Amino acid sequence: METTAGERALLTLSEGTRVWLNENTQVAFTDATDRSMKLEAGEVLLDVVRQKDLPPLLVRTSSGQVDVVGTRLLVSQLAGMAVVNVLRGHVIAKSGNRSVDVRAGGEAILRGDEVPISQAAANLGYAAEWASDKPETPDQTSGFGRLKARRPGAGADTELALRLIDHAVDVKIQGRIVRTEVEEEFMNDSDDTLEGIYTFPMPPDAQIAGLDLVVEGKWEHGAIVARDQGDKIWAGVLRNAAPRQQKKEVVEYVWVPGPWHDPALLNWKKGSQFELKIFPIPKKGSRRVRIAYTQVLEPIPGGSRYVLPLAAGAQDKVSTEKFSLVATIGGISDVGRLRIAPFAPERKQESSTGILRMIRENFRPEGDLVIDIPDEKPGREIRAWSYKQPEKPGADGYALVALKPILPAYNGSDPLHLVLVVDRSYSVQKARLQRAAEVARLLVGELGGSHRVSLLACNHQCAALIEDQAASDVLAEKIFGTITSLEAAGSSSLDATLDAVGKIVTLHGEKAVHTRFVLLGDGIPSVGETDPARLGRKTSGLVGRARLTTVGLGGETDEVVLRSLARNGNGSMLGLTPGTRVAALAWRVLQRQLGIPVTRAQFQFPEGVTQLAPEKTDLIWPGEELLLAMRVPTTPVEGAMVITGELEGVPFKREYQIKLDPVTAAGNAFVPRIWAQGRIDDLQAAGGGAEMVREIVQLSKDYHVLSRHTSLLVLESPAMAKAFGVADTRPAVDWTGTEESQEAEVSGPAPAPGKGMAMDSMTMGGRMPAMSAMSAPPAAKMERSMEDEMIPREMARSRRGRRMIRMKKEWYRVAAITAGVDSAVADWTEVQKKRAELAEKPESRDRMQSLVRTLMQAGQLEEARKLAQKWLEKDAMDAEALVVLAELALLGGQANKAIELLESAIDANPGSEAAHDRMFGAYRALGEFSMMCAHAVPRALVAPKNWEHQVVAAQCTQDTERFFGLLTKSARTSAERKMNEEARPRIRPDSLNLEAAWEGDAQLDLIVLTPEGRVVSFAGGSRRLQAQSVQSKVTEQLATSMEKRGRYQIFVVPRTGSAPSGSVKGSVKIVSYGTTRLLPFAAGSTPLRVADVVVSSKSRLVPAPFGPMDLVE
Repeated sequence: METTAGERALLTLSEGTRVWLNENTQVAFTDATDRSMKLEAGEVLLDVVRQKDLPPLLVRTSSGQVDVVGTRLLVSQLAGMAVVNVLRGHVIAKSGNRSVDVRAGGEAILRGDEVPISQAAANLGYAAEWASDKPETPDQTSGFGRLKARRPGAGADTELALRLIDHAVDVKIQGRIVRTEVEEEFMNDSDDTLEGIYTFPMPPDAQIAGLDLVVEGKWEHGAIVARDQGDKIWAGVLRNAAPRQQKKEVVEYVWVPGPWHDPALLNWKKGSQFELKIFPIPKKGSRRVRIAYTQVLEPIPGGSRYVLPLAAGAQDKVSTEKFSLVATIGGISDVGRLRIAPFAPERKQESSTGILRMIRENFRPEGDLVIDIPDEKPGREIRAWSYKQPEKPGADGYALVALKPILPAYNGSDPLHLVLVVDRSYSVQKARLQRAAEVARLLVGELGGSHRVSLLACNHQCAALIEDQAASDVLAEKIFGTITSLEAAGSSSLDATLDAVGKIVTLHGEKAVHTRFVLLGDGIPSVGETDPARLGRKTSGLVGRARLTTVGLGGETDEVVLRSLARNGNGSMLGLTPGTRVAALAWRVLQRQLGIPVTRAQFQFPEGVTQLAPEKTDLIWPGEELLLAMRVPTTPVEGAMVITGELEGVPFKREYQIKLDPVTAAGNAFVPRIWAQGRIDDLQAAGGGAEMVREIVQLSKDYHVLSRHTSLLVLESPAMAKAFGVADTRPAVDWTGTEESQEAEVSGPAPAPGKGMAMDSMTMGGRMPAMSAMSAPPAAKMERSMEDEMIPREMARSRRGRRMIRMKKEWYRVAAITAGVDSAVADWTEVQKKRAELAEKPESRDRMQSLVRTLMQAGQLEEARKLAQKWLEKDAMDAEALVVLAELALLGGQANKAIELLESAIDANPGSEAAHDRMFGAYRALGEFSMMCAHAVPRALVAPKNWEHQVVAAQCTQDTERFFGLLTKSARTSAERKMNEEARPRIRPDSLNLEAAWEGDAQLDLIVLTPEGRVVSFAGGSRRLQAQSVQSKVTEQLATSMEKRGRYQIFVVPRTGSAPSGSVKGSVKIVSYGTTRLLPFAAGSTPLRVADVVVSSKSRLVPAPFGPMDLVE
């Protein structure tokens, strides 16, 4: 049987064994009595049926053979070697007249006449990448990202989005390091000059290496600046392009002489998402930008893998008129040995370099581009590179060690309690819940009946769905069904998740050492604590001796947070990287639960090595490759590198010889940036406030590494950069991927004579192995519209002997309160107008939103809900669509549903101060103080200059130093005084004041529908809002500002499930602009409109502020 490029096959043998053949594979079968096969090329996955009356299945290769009884294994025939990975059961692997027993989780390397190398498998799930015909659930975000545009300084997206007309990718691979450059050209078809906003995903392990923008026909290069500085410069340029008056200055601007334009700004947004802003994109014109990033390639059996993220989700319609790819792979003798999927680029061999080319027109991505690269020298435990900067001859150099120590495939024998913790917050979306279900099903199905399983689902709170049941195939399917039935909704609180974990650890007591927590989610907290270092310390205190594995499920994930949780939870972080199948990830997760790592790991280097990054590595997992970066002197560092630790409670030691002699070769210029990124990761993990941020910013500038606290800023010219005080941060020698890297001299332990390398080459001893009172926020001053000053003619007439008083016209508001007004005709007319506008441009978000709110004003709630749902389907992460659905739920009496939708809006946009402020007020009105504080902390973090927000956060956490530390002296004085004030629970009068009272045991909500179609209630919706007695069953009070003139509709809405069977009689007192009315009502099970308050303006003459003037003849 033979498969060619792009072909795969599944065979079922007569005795039931199934054999999957990857592409470019050749297998020869003998007659049926022999029960043997020969793998002549490629790789096969075997699921072997154990038969008592049949001999073991024999798999022969040119490098050795494998005796199989009943198991699941992967056999790969590579140049000069064969690799055997055992997924289940065990096999006997033979080469060099020696044999080794390889059990589940283990790997054997067969090398002809040499003895086998037996070790823990690097990636048991590798076979699942190709031996499955089940389609993967795509991400919600395309590898092309998302394009939006708006007029300069505008707050909303315009109706005319940008088009991507060119997407050109240039990939350069040298050894394990790769540089990817992506050029994008955006076309503006509108008649306006626009600001473009491009949000795109990055591979989790990627480092941004450059940002360039074409200005007047040539590339201008980006520089690293502090993030706040980049934001100020950007805001200043846009403000100069679109000057406007602002009531309140909310952004600090930097002004310099000159008509500057053409900036581009790249920032980290959240998780693995980055946001690029470009201005200007001229009308009927285009702009071209180039983004570069570097990676260390992922190891796979026999080689390494490169993935270019391209896959598009079901909602994505992003495409490009032209797509091109050029990939250059250095140090490869035969380009035909590359395994490429799912595309078939043109291949070309030039000396020791392979070149791939592909061009597509009108291209819409359907899958990630995956390139598997065979290792010319496989089986190495250690590799190293060193470098010194030629522009700094006296400074210390840098070194990088890639280490994959050979460890035994130990699996623990004690029964485990596996606790699956599934993130069901809104941002994970259905696709990632599906992946979580698939991972959980494989884990539980492969564990076996001696292990126990529990299931938790968490968003802003946690719920136990399955508790302490024996692992089985039946339970695996039950868990799969339970997770897939979940709705992704609500915000994400890692505080709540860790609290739930801590309760289970306490419950398990001494048995917690055998408890395995697997957190399946994105690691992006939107409420509660968000700082990775603080979350890590909390994890350490709660997990104890249990083990926490964090698993990113693709798309937007925050690896910094997930890694912090895992590191402090005695576990590891694993992620679904582009090009990886869910089943492969699940097998790796299973390895981490059953495998036994080296603990208390220590690394000893020859004298001269300093500033190791990462600074601390406590665990070494079987099959895991470690990247250790360090500073070294310019003179050679030579000697033993020793790893020590414990394996199964027994001393472990492994020793290597290294010689690190820093070179100035451009092919090694990637090393300093990897060290700097590792140092930044250490700083973020440790925390430290303002001092930590300053050090990260300096490292980012010194090594041209983008971080969470810095931006990449492109300005139109060196003169503009000089005017703004922006220095070029690019290294003198940049790693471009065109030069081959030079490896340092290293050597690993040699196998003992006549022995395999399972454990004989390692040195091991012994056997084998209370909330403070809070005041309501102060009310803002009411702003009133004014006419220009004018003097009436009558007052200007000269009258003998009379004083003339200078007067002016003053505008003031009045309110008319009416009940039983029929506005159906006017409402219908306005609805028809909005329908016609939307029909002209069906894809317009603004017109869709306008129609939905007009329908709400007209009382057509069901049509409004359907349109809002359609709006959300176009962009699942549009927070405003979720807010509209929440307001519709409030009008329908579904208060709990509304709160969940508003929490979902927070998850879609966790950096919104206004959204957190709204939820803070809602939970305060509901009396849910823990959730109130869960929003108080992130609200304070996103608005560090708002001292009132800092006061509330400090009251919640009792951490004044954290929240007061960055305040100015005067602001801190105000904050400290506020901390000691007593709460004032009474509602202060405002523009509109409502007080309802009723008889009967029912919960009713007061709701105001504004002239703009926005809902105001205890759950927010207004600039100023106060609510009391929200949980009462006899009364409720609401006071709110009225920003616009027009009609305000007043509703009494019974909450779903709380209204009695009959009607509820009561009254509403309405006070607005000096007008008061008391209106009776009889509420049933549906919303009741009890009154309209129409606000208008009138004028009157009042003395001018400068006093009287005496006019005497």
